[in-house]
Amino acid sequence: VLAYALAGYTHLQFSDWTASAEDTSVSLGSASYNGITVGLGFEKLIGANFALRSEYRYTALSSEGVSTAIDDPDIGLVTADVETDPAVHSVRLLGVYRFNGP
Repeated sequence: VLAYALAGYTHLQFSDWTASAEDTSVSLGSASYNGITVGLGFEKLIGANFALRSEYRYTALSSEGVSTAIDDPDIGLVTADVETDPAVHSVRLLGVYRFNGP
């Protein structure tokens, strides 16, 4: 069994997007986030060239202000600035094949 730790840098960028339902639409401006990623993993060889890997990652991203707009025919256009402070948790289970073999 191979146990390992990981650390890295993450950059996420979202473009403008709009969601609509009937006569109402919601728009969110673009945002760019930077942060660090840390994690732990384990890998177990299960055959000559095959292994199973399990990994947990946590990413803490910077705060960012994002402008939003809601356009509703009953109330008109409403805009607001939203402060976001995202974090991402992920768990991965992978099958690994090694071409060079033992």
